[in-house]
Amino acid sequence: MKVYCVRLSGPTGESLTDSRWLTLGKEYVVISINVPPGGRQPMLQILADDRAPSWWPAADFLTVSTVIPSNWVAKIGEDGEVDLAPESWLKPGFWDAYSDRDKNAISEFDRQLGVMMASED
Repeated sequence: MKVYCVRLSGPTGESLTDSRWLTLGKEYVVISINVPPGGRQPMLQILADDRAPSWWPAADFLTVSTVIPSNWVAKIGEDGEVDLAPESWLKPGFWDAYSDRDKNAISEFDRQLGVMMASED
């Protein structure tokens, strides 16, 4: 799934004219989606300009490619939160391990990202 950045929002929702992480008008690969309960803003996890996975408001983007990666699963949490991502990324502790530079987590991230990139070709 690919999206096009149409606006830049700051942490409190304020409109920004530039960002060191995103570029207006640039395409980004969506690597997961989170829809919180209670009508809060859906979030897209993308590879930012520095290639780091990061979360951004879905309202800042428009869809370029509607291809849903073959390795995504849907998970509904107890509070009604919905996540779409590779199953291994949704396991408790995955992102902590990735942030701690655990070699197994990084390898799994790269493997799943490769599946997503291949589905966009």
